[in-house]
Amino acid sequence: MPSSAVVSDPAGEAVETALDEPLIAAARALVARGAFGALWLDPDLRVTNVVGGLSGQPARGTPVADVLLALVGLEDDIAALRAKGGDDVLRIPNTAVTAADGSQSQRLDVTLFWIDQHRQYLVLLGTVPSSNRVNGAIPLVPVKEKSCGLLG
Repeated sequence: MPSSAVVSDPAGEAVETALDEPLIAAARALVARGAFGALWLDPDLRVTNVVGGLSGQPARGTPVADVLLALVGLEDDIAALRAKGGDDVLRIPNTAVTAADGSQSQRLDVTLFWIDQHRQYLVLLGTVPSSNRVNGAIPLVPVKEKSCGLLG
């Protein structure tokens, strides 16, 4: 295991840096494969930044309810995350939106939490496996059917 470097952020808190590069590389790979996305929201629940295309490419300042219909009506629950200081998480697993014509959007796991240090919400979006495929393209291999040497 590589040794980790510890530095201090501007607030004087120790920050672990050894995993920064691999973590960023992993996130980029997931985004590139359409398996992961993220939205950052201000305290008024407006989009401030977007990574990946799972939520489309909403303009800065767009209300999150216009982007993720799964969050409509959950404003009080979302505000409670902020009030508790970021210790709780709001999870909405395996959600999709059905249009008037009966078609359904891609199924997503939505995880939302408040980052007190940055005074913003983070919404993580992940694709949901369907018919043993993620995003219709990446096959999943059950661990029991293929030994990876880690489980014995």
